[in-house]
Amino acid sequence: MIHPDGTGHKVLVTFKSDEWLSVPSVWSPDSQSILINKFHDPDKGTMDIYLLDIATLKLKKEFGDAPPVYGWAGAR
Repeated sequence: MIHPDGTGHKVLVTFKSDEWLSVPSVWSPDSQSILINKFHDPDKGTMDIYLLDIATLKLKKEFGDAPPVYGWAGAR
């Protein structure tokens, strides 16, 4: 993550070099979390979905062997 002016860069999470993250991550509506799509089975196109809390940098697996997440909408 980096400020718009290019300062204050910070690595939020690292994965192993053999982990495939080709599907874009998705920001939460409040910009407090990110859902990360990591391939579980490339042949089936399924993902392991991780939730990264930006404040704590805690990474938690939310779903396994699931379809990819492309968007996140907040409910009112």
